[in-house]
Amino acid sequence: MPDPYPSILPQCCNWRLPPRIWAEEFSMVPTEPKELCCRLCGGDAPTRISHVFPKLAYKEAIKPDGHPKMIVVRANRTGHEVDKSQQTGFTEKLLCDSCERKLSKWETYASNKLWNFPFPPPQNDGAGGKMVCLLGLQYKELKLFLLSLVWRASVSSDPFFRCVNLGPHEERVRKMLNEENPGAPDEYGCAVFQLEDDELLDFRHMVFEPFQLRIGHQHFTLVCFRGYVFLFLISAPLSNEPFAKAWVTREGNLTILERNVRIFQPLCKLIDKGIRASRAWTE
Repeated sequence: MPDPYPSILPQCCNWRLPPRIWAEEFSMVPTEPKELCCRLCGGDAPTRISHVFPKLAYKEAIKPDGHPKMIVVRANRTGHEVDKSQQTGFTEKLLCDSCERKLSKWETYASNKLWNFPFPPPQNDGAGGKMVCLLGLQYKELKLFLLSLVWRASVSSDPFFRCVNLGPHEERVRKMLNEENPGAPDEYGCAVFQLEDDELLDFRHMVFEPFQLRIGHQHFTLVCFRGYVFLFLISAPLSNEPFAKAWVTREGNLTILERNVRIFQPLCKLIDKGIRASRAWTE
């Protein structure tokens, strides 16, 4: 039986990436200066330095007692560069203390359920792949955590996130987060994939630049860190939306699909750029 989920690529690289490599590619999406009020509530309370992606995203990408602590690989117009000066995840002034605490609550919940909790044994998904079914989750907390990932990537002015621009959807997602309204499962639905183990790449130690892509006539945003791919549907869902069965349900059920990285074409291209840059650095 063919895989019901659209494949997004057929090829990948064949060279081992060192651990804790960050892959970033140049983007033509323009970024505009961001004001210093809280980006979530819009209040005038002092903003604090916030992680754009939550701390949990960087946990396996940083070596606390090592030098360098982490490696950032960038592809740009003139070639590739390797930056060993980064000490922590990407941060900027985004949120006030109150909104930071709000998002931290959802992050703690997601961390406990997706990374710090034993999964049940995988099952066959009927299409030649594997899936893990999580039951009894808190729909509101998990969905708001997922929405916060794509929203923060869109509002950030850091070049690492410049490939994500939600346009008019940015304000809609902001309101959902600010009002703690997770919406319906098909509102900015997010399919969660766990990348299969790869003999060449350890995805648990990697964080990739998020980016936007099209599948057919639909627009998606892809976020990938610590071995997970989060694929957000930004367009209206189809009547027979193939990814709908992988969205978290109001009953708190989430199906995580295990897939090979080679089905994600743009992600493979990003990996290939990182490989070429890091190979040049180690030679």
